[in-house]
Amino acid sequence: MPLAQRAILDCHALAKEISDRADQAVCHAVGQACAVVHTAGHAMGYPLYDLTSILFRLGMEDGVKAVEARKQEYIDRLLYWGAHVGNIKAHGRTLCSDSSCAVYLRVNCCGKPATEHLV
Repeated sequence: MPLAQRAILDCHALAKEISDRADQAVCHAVGQACAVVHTAGHAMGYPLYDLTSILFRLGMEDGVKAVEARKQEYIDRLLYWGAHVGNIKAHGRTLCSDSSCAVYLRVNCCGKPATEHLV
């Protein structure tokens, strides 16, 4: 974990050395995505910084359409994996097949509070 943590912090540090705001957001997006190994809550950081980088790169007028398209890609992926949670495999093993993970995916793909899924 210390090696991964150092690399994650380096991603965020690199953002401070770059002047382009879109590239800064990309560095933070990568750092947040990698930080999921530390805390699942970092998962939201990736799309937020990714969408921010689009707006910085394209501007508000042109970026809104691109952000909406990327947002739909995220929704589609969450819905897909929420429905196929038992099919996530790595190295021949099924990952994330327990009910708590399925609830986590459903909550994050539909936006409903966890209590609505647990009832």
